[in-house]
Amino acid sequence: YYLKYEELFTYVASPDSSKLLVYYDTPRDKSAKEQFGFHVFDKDLQVLWHDYKELRVNDHRYDIVRHKINNQGDVFLLGKTEKRNKGSDFTLYAFYDKGEIYKEYKIEFPGLITTGGQLSLAPDGKLICSGFYTRDDIDKIAGYWFVSFDPNTHEIVSSTHDEFDIDLITQNMTDRMADKTRKKNEKGKKVDLNNYEIRELISASDGGCYLLGEQIIEEDKTLLSNNENTPKPKIYYYYNDIVVLRLNAEGSLVWSQKIAKSQKSLNDNGYFSSYGVTELNDNLYFVFNDNEKNLNYNRSGKIYTFKANKDDIAVTVKLDSDGTQKRSALFEVDRRDIILRAKVSEIIKPGEMLIYGERSSTQRFARLVFN
Repeated sequence: YYLKYEELFTYVASPDSSKLLVYYDTPRDKSAKEQFGFHVFDKDLQVLWHDYKELRVNDHRYDIVRHKINNQGDVFLLGKTEKRNKGSDFTLYAFYDKGEIYKEYKIEFPGLITTGGQLSLAPDGKLICSGFYTRDDIDKIAGYWFVSFDPNTHEIVSSTHDEFDIDLITQNMTDRMADKTRKKNEKGKKVDLNNYEIRELISASDGGCYLLGEQIIEEDKTLLSNNENTPKPKIYYYYNDIVVLRLNAEGSLVWSQKIAKSQKSLNDNGYFSSYGVTELNDNLYFVFNDNEKNLNYNRSGKIYTFKANKDDIAVTVKLDSDGTQKRSALFEVDRRDIILRAKVSEIIKPGEMLIYGERSSTQRFARLVFN
């Protein structure tokens, strides 16, 4: 199958790399129903099976946002319907036994507005679907939701949700801001997390997972110049703290952390911002660009901002299985001649990552191995 536009398809491997899922969206007009197809290949790129589906939803309001394949070649797709100013509805599509068994699951939590969803496969084969929810403001998140599915019966085995506690919300704030936020919470006022987008859902050895989100803000300050009618773009991009929720196999919260990060750039879509992450033995390893003044940061106080200047430094943050953080410089002083592009890093295998950096005409790749 030939696809003219690269963005129409995506691919993902099974956990043991024995299967490859190639998913493709089909071009159509805006009034048409959602249509998609996929092929499943073995390790020799021989087609094992394929399917094509038309859903009973309008294309312009719907999107397949997550794709997973397990070691048996079963395919799982998470669909999202955008609701105007009311979050999103999520539906899981499961194709078992080469498509012989097909199931749809509505992800429903009455009274909650779900805003983001992700998929993960636990070591025992269980499928996990989790994400964030809000109370009424889609630019904020108030808590998380969690659903898991039995790999044999194909039924839901756990479904739960919980709101964020005040300790997570106030982490990384200055003392003054934390006190103000706690007093507001004690009065029953809303103190949710602002502008967080869902990122990874990483499986844990006990059948649970790590749910990650990142604060991303886009601020348009475009103004007309004095002598021209054409506006000069002035868009600031902010990539800030990373929130990490450690959930057990039933979806209950084990611990939660925020990794302090402040990145700001202009008119570049956050080119050097965001982060990369890999997991090994239930430890998470993050890499991102930081300000050197933050190397000794300890969960409270002022965060200095990375702006891709002389104070920039690439760091790694190890988040232990118990939620303890350790931050350190990624490169020695004499190796800081490039700027890390963390968002394009690729996981080679658990605990191993391929990273890329550049500055002017200098480009460099490196393989990171954590242990």
